[in-house]
Amino acid sequence: MACPKFDAFLFPVMKYVGEHEVSTIGELREYCATFLKLSEEDLRERIQSGKQSKYSNRVGWAKTYLAKAGLLESTSKGKYIATEAGKAFLAKHPTRLTLADLNTIESFREFSDGRAYEAEPGTSPEEISPISDEHAPDELIDRLVKNLNSTVEDELLQRIKGVTPLAFERLVVDVVRGMGYGIDSEVTKASGDGGIDGVIREDT
Repeated sequence: MACPKFDAFLFPVMKYVGEHEVSTIGELREYCATFLKLSEEDLRERIQSGKQSKYSNRVGWAKTYLAKAGLLESTSKGKYIATEAGKAFLAKHPTRLTLADLNTIESFREFSDGRAYEAEPGTSPEEISPISDEHAPDELIDRLVKNLNSTVEDELLQRIKGVTPLAFERLVVDVVRGMGYGIDSEVTKASGDGGIDGVIREDT
């Protein structure tokens, strides 16, 4: 079993906040884990960067989205309450809450326009689609960065393969110098150099 989709966390977060006078982020995480019947494996699953558990990240973003929709608010650091609008909205959605439901709220639409994007491997920035209900923004950013890095790596490799041997020698020397080795360098002549591409003089 994998960690549930991002929008699955919206309802339990709103439900817990709506049923309690004050809620903490720790309580929300614990309640979501119980409500969604997350296994130990689900709780250990990390977002792509590895910096945070996926379920914890999704609880946090669900809270943020609900706050941007005006359904809950922070009273102090790490403590949250349901707004009157939130209680009314929860009464209209007593069993399920999705991003489509939040999109009926003007303040949420203003917040979400252009804020987060999803990219599948091989997708160019121009083809990126608006956020889906499956991934939290941090996860989408990780995927986008990975996708862009992969694209740059492929393009760079193709360009390197297309350069002349002499240009490649210059590139090697420039890279080594850029890594901080030596104080001076030179590329040897194109032929008759005994196979030596370049010379770098150390800082003694």
